[in-house]
Amino acid sequence: VAATHIWRGRPLPSNAGGQSRLTAPTDAEAQAQMRISVVIQPPAYTGIKATAVVDPEQLQAVEGSTLELSIESTAADVSVDHDGARRALTRGAGGTFSGRIQVTKTGYLLVIADAGEAPTQPSAKTGARRMMPVVVSPDALPSVRLTAPGRDLVYAGGNARITFDVRATDDFGLRSLALRYTKVTGSGENFAFQEGEIPLAVTSSSARDWKGSASRSLLDLNLKDGDMLVYRAVAADARPGDGSAVSDAFVIEISRLGVAAGDAFTRPEEESKYALSQQMLIVKTERLRQRRAALTQDEFTEQAMNLAVEQRMIRAEFVFMLGGEINDEEVEAEQSVELQAGRLQNRGQGDLRTATIAMSQAQKLLTAVNTTDALIAERAAVAALQRAFSRDRYILRALATRSRLDVARRLTGTLTEAVNWRRVAPPVAANRRTALLEDLLRGIAEMGPATDVRQRALVLAEEAIRIDPAAALLRQAATELQHAADATDAAVRARALVAAAAAAASEARKAHADAPLTSPTIAPSLSGAFADALRRER
Repeated sequence: VAATHIWRGRPLPSNAGGQSRLTAPTDAEAQAQMRISVVIQPPAYTGIKATAVVDPEQLQAVEGSTLELSIESTAADVSVDHDGARRALTRGAGGTFSGRIQVTKTGYLLVIADAGEAPTQPSAKTGARRMMPVVVSPDALPSVRLTAPGRDLVYAGGNARITFDVRATDDFGLRSLALRYTKVTGSGENFAFQEGEIPLAVTSSSARDWKGSASRSLLDLNLKDGDMLVYRAVAADARPGDGSAVSDAFVIEISRLGVAAGDAFTRPEEESKYALSQQMLIVKTERLRQRRAALTQDEFTEQAMNLAVEQRMIRAEFVFMLGGEINDEEVEAEQSVELQAGRLQNRGQGDLRTATIAMSQAQKLLTAVNTTDALIAERAAVAALQRAFSRDRYILRALATRSRLDVARRLTGTLTEAVNWRRVAPPVAANRRTALLEDLLRGIAEMGPATDVRQRALVLAEEAIRIDPAAALLRQAATELQHAADATDAAVRARALVAAAAAAASEARKAHADAPLTSPTIAPSLSGAFADALRRER
């Protein structure tokens, strides 16, 4: 007679063979005996030798490995359920069933003897069943980095020589290591891009650890004033397909703006981020004043003119943000009067206009090589910008800071179409994971002397691993339930069931904390040794 166990009134979906997961035979003596041998064959590129195991509790393999199954059984048919996909195995000349399965992710293997067809009568026997979790370790991409220069470089000219050093490592082995670049030339809208590769002299201490180096001058790279070279290292491992990883990209730029002749400097991240900010312009102006004694008059004038160009660019950005320049003097004068009279309530707009006026003054003073007065105007622009951004948060606001209601229009609308409205909270999605874990715990707790412990434990082991094969606690619970099914001693079986309940309860508490159900407890029917074990776990 087949026993059917319904948990909390929620039937679970049937498996691919049509048999309910919760239905299992009670005649344990009629079970067909199985001996499962598995040869784990890792991918050839890993260089790992194949391993063989017999009746494993759990299988561990590298991503892409092949599992060669050899099953000795007296059953007429044997099939394998791999992550929900079932297929029958073929019997060989020696009487054993064999098959090959490639694994790419963590899952499970369920070997079922005598289960080629779903039982049509309640007394039909389904044979032996064995659940084996499969833990797959992914093949990580290579780790590659540029150890030298490992930073952005800006040159004013000359023919400096640059040494490139690259380091790459991989968990199984590398296939290639290259230094690639993208060269950018031109200006305005006429940019040209050229892809290329700098050959590396590669040395390796092992197949997993490679080093590469190369040395090039600016003349070798054919870099001229205004050009930019973006370079990065690319490493690929030996896996089939695209197993490449890219390092951080860095820049080599040829520019005379703000660079000492013949020297290179690292552009810090903060400076890159605020390269065209008003505050950065003040820093550049102060540096220029400090180096005044070391520069000729022509050099000083040229660098002050360059700062004037940057000031004009910054002002253009804020003018664009304000909606464009006002060319009509009468309109501008009228707006200025409104600003002074306070009729424009958004004070942030006035502060931004004050900042753009100060930027215009700073630009004129820098053009006249008057850095002292230019600094005063630049700082006035920064103060106005800070007022606009911090006080009124002008950039983030679409409306004025204050707005006045028109009292004459209050309560003058029509109410003929007004109806009552009540906001309904959207339904909360059911936490299926927590519900399945509660059912698993209830199923373990309800096993007693009167039940067919072996078959019930086998079914629960399958349910535990199907909830989430990647969860280590659920794999442990499935393994312990398998031990309970195989145990002949009552004390050993009890310990295995307690360990399975403890592992499942720990996983249930995690799921319950993430998205609790409405029930106050995880499994209210747990009692006896199970309840004691769970209390110790808490």
